[in-house]
Amino acid sequence: LAPVVVPTGRRRHSASELVAFRRCARKHWFKYVAGLREPPGRRDTTEGLDAITRGLIVHDVLERLEEEAELDRLLEESIGRLDADAPPADGHAGVVYREHLREEVARIAEHPDYQAIARLPSTRHELGFLHLLEGGGVTEGSIDLAARRDDGLVLLDVKTSQIGAAAAKERAAHYGPQRDVYVAAAEAISGQPAASFAFQFSRAAVQVAEAITPELRQEIASGLAAVVRVIESGDRSLSSHPWECRFCGYKTIGWCTGAAFGAT
Repeated sequence: LAPVVVPTGRRRHSASELVAFRRCARKHWFKYVAGLREPPGRRDTTEGLDAITRGLIVHDVLERLEEEAELDRLLEESIGRLDADAPPADGHAGVVYREHLREEVARIAEHPDYQAIARLPSTRHELGFLHLLEGGGVTEGSIDLAARRDDGLVLLDVKTSQIGAAAAKERAAHYGPQRDVYVAAAEAISGQPAASFAFQFSRAAVQVAEAITPELRQEIASGLAAVVRVIESGDRSLSSHPWECRFCGYKTIGWCTGAAFGAT
Protein backbone atom coordinates (compact mmCIF):
# COMPACT_ATOMS: atom_id res chain seq x y z
CA LEU A 1 0.00 0.00 0.00
CA ALA A 2 1.06 3.57 -0.60
CA PRO A 3 2.36 5.18 2.61
CA VAL A 4 0.16 7.74 4.30
CA VAL A 5 2.14 10.97 4.71
CA VAL A 6 1.16 13.08 7.71
CA PRO A 7 2.44 16.69 7.95
CA THR A 8 5.02 17.17 10.68
CA GLY A 9 4.11 19.41 13.59
CA ARG A 10 1.09 21.63 13.89
CA ARG A 11 -0.76 22.93 10.84
CA ARG A 12 -1.34 26.39 12.29
CA HIS A 13 1.65 28.62 11.60
CA SER A 14 2.52 32.11 12.83
CA ALA A 15 4.57 34.78 11.13
CA SER A 16 7.24 34.59 13.85
CA GLU A 17 7.39 30.81 13.36
CA LEU A 18 8.17 31.19 9.66
CA VAL A 19 10.89 33.74 10.44
CA ALA A 20 12.38 31.30 12.98
CA PHE A 21 12.31 28.47 10.44
CA ARG A 22 14.10 30.59 7.85
CA ARG A 23 16.88 31.32 10.35
CA CYS A 24 17.26 27.79 11.74
CA ALA A 25 15.14 24.73 10.93
CA ARG A 26 16.65 22.80 13.88
CA LYS A 27 15.69 25.49 16.42
CA HIS A 28 12.25 25.70 14.83
CA TRP A 29 11.83 21.94 15.18
CA PHE A 30 12.67 22.00 18.90
CA LYS A 31 10.23 24.84 19.63
CA TYR A 32 7.31 24.33 17.24
CA VAL A 33 7.34 20.59 16.45
CA ALA A 34 8.75 18.93 19.58
CA GLY A 35 7.12 21.61 21.74
CA LEU A 36 10.23 22.17 23.88
CA ARG A 37 10.52 25.69 25.27
CA GLU A 38 13.90 27.23 24.57
CA PRO A 39 16.13 27.15 27.68
CA PRO A 40 17.78 30.42 28.73
CA GLY A 41 20.77 31.32 26.60
CA ARG A 42 22.84 34.45 26.25
CA ARG A 43 20.53 37.43 26.01
CA ASP A 44 21.08 40.59 24.00
CA THR A 45 20.26 43.26 26.58
CA THR A 46 20.17 47.06 26.49
CA GLU A 47 19.54 49.20 29.59
CA GLY A 48 18.55 46.10 31.57
CA LEU A 49 16.05 44.92 28.93
CA ASP A 50 16.15 41.79 26.83
CA ALA A 51 14.87 42.02 23.26
CA ILE A 52 11.62 40.15 23.91
CA THR A 53 10.54 42.27 26.89
CA ARG A 54 11.43 45.50 25.07
CA GLY A 55 9.30 44.49 22.11
CA LEU A 56 6.34 43.48 24.25
CA ILE A 57 6.27 46.75 26.18
CA VAL A 58 6.75 49.01 23.14
CA HIS A 59 4.02 47.23 21.16
CA ASP A 60 1.65 47.36 24.14
CA VAL A 61 2.13 51.10 24.61
CA LEU A 62 1.79 51.91 20.90
CA GLU A 63 -1.49 50.01 20.72
CA ARG A 64 -3.02 52.13 23.49
CA LEU A 65 -1.27 55.46 22.91
CA GLU A 66 -3.72 58.22 21.97
CA GLU A 67 -2.25 61.38 23.43
CA GLU A 68 1.34 62.23 24.23
CA ALA A 69 0.35 63.16 27.81
CA GLU A 70 -0.65 59.54 28.46
CA LEU A 71 2.72 58.07 27.54
CA ASP A 72 4.25 57.86 31.02
CA ARG A 73 1.12 56.33 32.54
CA LEU A 74 0.76 53.77 29.76
CA LEU A 75 4.44 52.93 29.99
CA GLU A 76 4.26 52.30 33.72
CA GLU A 77 1.15 50.13 33.30
CA SER A 78 2.85 48.04 30.62
CA ILE A 79 6.01 47.62 32.69
CA GLY A 80 3.91 46.48 35.65
CA ARG A 81 2.15 43.82 33.58
CA LEU A 82 5.01 42.66 31.36
CA ASP A 83 8.26 42.92 33.32
CA ALA A 84 8.16 41.68 36.91
CA ASP A 85 11.93 42.24 37.21
CA ALA A 86 11.90 45.90 36.16
CA PRO A 87 13.99 48.18 38.41
CA PRO A 88 12.05 50.58 40.67
CA ALA A 89 11.07 53.88 39.10
CA ASP A 90 12.74 55.97 41.83
CA GLY A 91 16.25 54.50 41.40
CA HIS A 92 18.93 55.40 38.83
CA ALA A 93 18.59 52.07 37.02
CA GLY A 94 14.83 52.49 36.87
CA VAL A 95 15.12 56.01 35.44
CA VAL A 96 17.52 54.85 32.72
CA TYR A 97 15.33 51.81 31.97
CA ARG A 98 12.18 53.93 31.54
CA GLU A 99 13.90 56.62 29.51
CA HIS A 100 15.14 53.95 27.09
CA LEU A 101 11.62 52.63 26.61
CA ARG A 102 10.16 56.14 26.33
CA GLU A 103 12.62 56.92 23.53
CA GLU A 104 11.80 53.65 21.76
CA VAL A 105 8.09 54.51 21.69
CA ALA A 106 8.66 58.14 20.68
CA ARG A 107 10.98 57.24 17.80
CA ILE A 108 8.11 55.25 16.31
CA ALA A 109 5.01 57.24 17.30
CA GLU A 110 6.50 60.59 16.23
CA HIS A 111 8.00 59.36 12.95
CA PRO A 112 6.22 61.07 10.01
CA ASP A 113 6.05 57.86 7.94
CA TYR A 114 4.45 56.00 10.85
CA GLN A 115 2.02 58.87 11.50
CA ALA A 116 1.00 58.87 7.83
CA ILE A 117 -0.51 55.42 8.39
CA ALA A 118 -1.54 55.72 12.04
CA ARG A 119 -3.66 58.81 11.35
CA LEU A 120 -5.69 57.31 8.50
CA PRO A 121 -9.38 57.05 9.50
CA SER A 122 -9.44 53.31 8.79
CA THR A 123 -6.34 52.45 10.85
CA ARG A 124 -6.46 49.43 13.12
CA HIS A 125 -3.81 48.55 15.71
CA GLU A 126 -2.91 44.92 16.46
CA LEU A 127 -5.32 43.56 13.85
CA GLY A 128 -5.67 39.84 14.47
CA PHE A 129 -6.22 37.37 11.64
CA LEU A 130 -6.63 33.69 10.79
CA HIS A 131 -5.90 32.74 7.18
CA LEU A 132 -6.89 29.35 5.76
CA LEU A 133 -4.30 28.19 3.21
CA GLU A 134 -4.87 25.90 0.27
CA GLY A 135 -4.01 22.36 1.33
CA GLY A 136 -5.36 22.73 4.84
CA GLY A 137 -2.70 24.81 6.58
CA VAL A 138 -3.47 27.94 8.57
CA THR A 139 -1.53 31.11 9.33
CA GLU A 140 -2.38 33.40 12.21
CA GLY A 141 -1.02 36.53 13.79
CA SER A 142 -1.59 40.19 14.57
CA ILE A 143 -0.64 43.09 12.28
CA ASP A 144 0.72 46.05 14.25
CA LEU A 145 -0.82 48.66 11.94
CA ALA A 146 -3.24 48.17 9.06
CA ALA A 147 -5.29 50.68 7.08
CA ARG A 148 -7.02 51.29 3.77
CA ARG A 149 -5.94 53.94 1.29
CA ASP A 150 -7.39 54.72 -2.12
CA ASP A 151 -4.68 52.59 -3.74
CA GLY A 152 -5.15 49.57 -1.42
CA LEU A 153 -4.20 48.23 1.98
CA VAL A 154 -1.17 49.57 3.85
CA LEU A 155 0.41 47.25 6.42
CA LEU A 156 3.15 47.93 8.96
CA ASP A 157 5.09 45.95 11.54
CA VAL A 158 7.11 47.51 14.36
CA LYS A 159 10.60 46.22 15.12
CA THR A 160 12.54 47.15 18.26
CA SER A 161 15.86 45.70 17.08
CA GLN A 162 18.73 47.80 18.41
CA ILE A 163 20.32 48.49 15.04
CA GLY A 164 21.40 51.59 13.14
CA ALA A 165 19.83 53.03 10.01
CA ALA A 166 22.48 51.47 7.75
CA ALA A 167 21.45 47.95 8.80
CA ALA A 168 17.68 48.47 8.61
CA LYS A 169 17.19 47.38 4.99
CA GLU A 170 19.17 44.18 5.49
CA ARG A 171 17.28 43.40 8.70
CA ALA A 172 13.97 43.96 6.90
CA ALA A 173 14.96 41.23 4.44
CA HIS A 174 15.54 38.96 7.45
CA TYR A 175 11.86 39.38 8.32
CA GLY A 176 10.67 38.62 4.77
CA PRO A 177 8.50 35.62 5.76
CA GLN A 178 6.56 37.87 8.15
CA ARG A 179 5.76 40.26 5.32
CA ASP A 180 4.60 37.32 3.21
CA VAL A 181 2.24 36.01 5.90
CA TYR A 182 0.69 39.42 6.58
CA VAL A 183 0.23 40.45 2.95
CA ALA A 184 -1.25 37.11 1.90
CA ALA A 185 -3.64 37.05 4.85
CA ALA A 186 -4.77 40.68 4.52
CA GLU A 187 -5.50 40.30 0.81
CA ALA A 188 -7.26 36.96 1.13
CA ILE A 189 -9.47 38.01 4.04
CA SER A 190 -10.33 41.54 2.84
CA GLY A 191 -10.59 40.77 -0.86
CA GLN A 192 -8.54 43.94 -1.52
CA PRO A 193 -5.00 44.30 -2.83
CA ALA A 194 -2.18 45.46 -0.58
CA ALA A 195 -0.51 48.62 -1.80
CA SER A 196 2.51 48.55 0.50
CA PHE A 197 4.16 46.85 3.45
CA ALA A 198 6.63 48.47 5.84
CA PHE A 199 8.85 47.62 8.78
CA GLN A 200 9.26 50.47 11.29
CA PHE A 201 12.55 50.25 13.24
CA SER A 202 12.53 52.05 16.57
CA ARG A 203 16.21 52.55 17.42
CA ALA A 204 17.16 53.48 13.85
CA ALA A 205 14.07 55.74 13.50
CA VAL A 206 13.70 54.39 9.97
CA GLN A 207 10.83 52.91 8.00
CA VAL A 208 11.67 50.36 5.29
CA ALA A 209 8.68 50.18 2.94
CA GLU A 210 8.05 48.48 -0.38
CA ALA A 211 5.22 48.55 -2.88
CA ILE A 212 3.33 45.29 -3.40
CA THR A 213 3.55 44.80 -7.15
CA PRO A 214 1.85 41.97 -9.08
CA GLU A 215 5.25 40.30 -9.41
CA LEU A 216 5.95 40.52 -5.69
CA ARG A 217 2.42 39.29 -4.93
CA GLN A 218 3.06 36.15 -6.98
CA GLU A 219 6.45 35.68 -5.33
CA ILE A 220 4.84 35.96 -1.89
CA ALA A 221 2.14 33.39 -2.71
CA SER A 222 4.54 30.80 -4.10
CA GLY A 223 7.15 31.41 -1.40
CA LEU A 224 4.66 31.06 1.44
CA ALA A 225 3.30 27.79 0.08
CA ALA A 226 6.82 26.45 -0.39
CA VAL A 227 8.04 27.23 3.14
CA VAL A 228 4.93 25.68 4.71
CA ARG A 229 5.54 22.49 2.70
CA VAL A 230 9.16 22.32 3.89
CA ILE A 231 8.15 22.93 7.51
CA GLU A 232 5.57 20.16 7.37
CA SER A 233 8.15 17.79 5.85
CA GLY A 234 10.02 17.84 9.18
CA ASP A 235 13.21 19.59 8.07
CA ARG A 236 15.72 19.88 10.96
CA SER A 237 18.76 21.30 9.16
CA LEU A 238 21.17 23.52 11.05
CA SER A 239 21.17 27.28 10.76
CA SER A 240 22.70 29.01 7.77
CA HIS A 241 23.45 31.91 10.16
CA PRO A 242 25.93 30.29 12.58
CA TRP A 243 26.75 33.52 14.43
CA GLU A 244 23.25 33.39 15.91
CA CYS A 245 24.03 30.05 17.58
CA ARG A 246 25.90 31.85 20.37
CA PHE A 247 22.54 33.11 21.70
CA CYS A 248 20.68 29.80 21.30
CA GLY A 249 19.38 28.19 24.49
CA TYR A 250 19.20 24.75 22.88
CA LYS A 251 22.93 24.94 22.11
CA THR A 252 23.71 26.29 25.59
CA ILE A 253 22.46 23.11 27.27
CA GLY A 254 23.93 20.77 24.64
CA TRP A 255 20.79 19.69 22.76
CA CYS A 256 22.31 21.03 19.56
CA THR A 257 25.94 21.36 18.48
CA GLY A 258 25.23 24.52 16.54
CA ALA A 259 26.30 25.30 13.00
CA ALA A 260 29.99 25.69 12.27
CA PHE A 261 31.23 29.04 10.99
CA GLY A 262 31.80 28.83 7.25
CA ALA A 263 29.05 26.20 6.87
CA THR A 264 26.42 26.71 4.16
